[in-house]
Amino acid sequence: MKNKRKYIRHPENQPVEFVVKDTCYSGTILDLSSGGAFIVCQGSFSIGDTVTVIYQSNAAGPWEMERTGTITRISEKGIGIEFKRLGDSDYKHQQQKGGIHRKGEQLY
Repeated sequence: MKNKRKYIRHPENQPVEFVVKDTCYSGTILDLSSGGAFIVCQGSFSIGDTVTVIYQSNAAGPWEMERTGTITRISEKGIGIEFKRLGDSDYKHQQQKGGIHRKGEQLY
């Protein structure tokens, strides 16, 4: 069977906070890629809900990331999220508002 994913998913086991409909939830990222994630969690969610996820990425150093996406899958274990594309202008905007920074870095 051919894998239809655009991005390689990497196994994770890290705590995460995320917001859906102005409510903050906690969970654990089970796997993560540039295009999405699966979060083990409990809550009442719907396919198509917008979600903002705050997590740490060590891909290019210890970064804290804030990504927005859409819930594309719901299971007994949790939710699958497809991230919106993060282009260069989005990346710069995230840096400016403090949404992406090196872990422990002081922002001015």
